[in-house]
Amino acid sequence: MKEREKLEHKRRQAEGIQAAKEKGVYKGKPTLYAADAKDPEKRSAYYNIVKMLKEGEPIQKIARQHQIARTTVYRIKQELNQLEKDGDACQFD
Repeated sequence: MKEREKLEHKRRQAEGIQAAKEKGVYKGKPTLYAADAKDPEKRSAYYNIVKMLKEGEPIQKIARQHQIARTTVYRIKQELNQLEKDGDACQFD
């Protein structure tokens, strides 16, 4: 009985989140390291990470230097690759 109630609760919650997203109310957690990050230090670190990626620096070295997770560096790299693929290559120099 409890399992069915739990599943029903999760379903209703998912419906509510989807409705909020459609209204533009639910946006999720903001990205900390991005070109439009609110924190100027993290925005600056983002541009430094982009520069290091373009120079071919190893992911692990970038992550250690900025004291961030490697997954964050991989996410930034993936975003850059997607931008270049879409033809929206941007200049950060």
